[in-house]
Amino acid sequence: MSQIGSHHPWWLNVLMIVMVAVCLPCAVHIWRRPTTPVLHQVMISALSMAVLHAGLMLAPGTSAPPDHSHGNGSAAASQVTDAANEQTLGVIGLEIGTAMLASTLVARIRSNVQRTAAAPNLPQAHEAGKVRGGSAAGK
Repeated sequence: MSQIGSHHPWWLNVLMIVMVAVCLPCAVHIWRRPTTPVLHQVMISALSMAVLHAGLMLAPGTSAPPDHSHGNGSAAASQVTDAANEQTLGVIGLEIGTAMLASTLVARIRSNVQRTAAAPNLPQAHEAGKVRGGSAAGK
């Protein structure tokens, strides 16, 4: 059976499409209004996928393509394996970057919550500007 646009079997491509469909609502939610629980879920998912991809890349026997032979085509198979490992490392880097971005957003949300909790009675910055501007004009 032919493969659909990648070096994976068709069923794995379908599984990846299903995973994207499951992750899409969280991505939309993060884009519109990020919350800490959703960002924690993204961090856990990204890091677990990085570990999974690293395990797949480093597991014995999984880095060589299925038609690998030690005959005349071994140099070409070695280049295919190297390219696949480079792609997997790129995916792992993206997953770690996603987890770092999510953790940065969690820290930013927590910082804003702590700042708001520390000074609950202070007027907002735009309201303070109106008050200062209004009192200066009245004098």
